[in-house]
Amino acid sequence: MEFSKINLIVCFNTTETNEEFIFQKLYSNFLKNILKNEYTHFKILEKHFD
Repeated sequence: MEFSKINLIVCFNTTETNEEFIFQKLYSNFLKNILKNEYTHFKILEKHFD
């Protein structure tokens, strides 16, 4: 859901030339957030099993 929203924003709000650049930037932030959440989740689980 979140990803397709970002995709739409990028497609409609940028010119042809920086579209890809902005998309990559947003996409990497998107991935970073996912990884951060996964990592936090993992830490909580780890604590839980100690």
